Amino acid sequence: MVSINVLNVNQDAGTLPEIVFIEALSKAIGKTATTIRTCATNEKYKHLIPRPYKLPNSRRLCWTVEDVQAWMEGARQVNPAGKRGRGRPTKKETLERQAASLTA
Repeated sequence: MVSINVLNVNQDAGTLPEIVFIEALSKAIGKTATTIRTCATNEKYKHLIPRPYKLPNSRRLCWTVEDVQAWMEGARQVNPAGKRGRGRPTKKETLERQAASLTA
């Protein structure tokens, strides 16, 4: 698990969630701050980062630690993908396959 530097905000009424800003998120998920901003503002790329929010009277993007950790757990691959084929079969492989299907 990646450690995330957070801003720990506490009040007398109770504890508020820990907040992660863009700099800490970029280190945690391995994307640059510019890429994160692009993903946050462009609808096409919103699925590539955890859902951000902004604090009142602020333009700064932030996330809660729980949201980031849940996103990381959800994005983790369960089974690593096997070796992929190299793409379209060669002409020779296609002809061999056709000949084998005709004889069978």
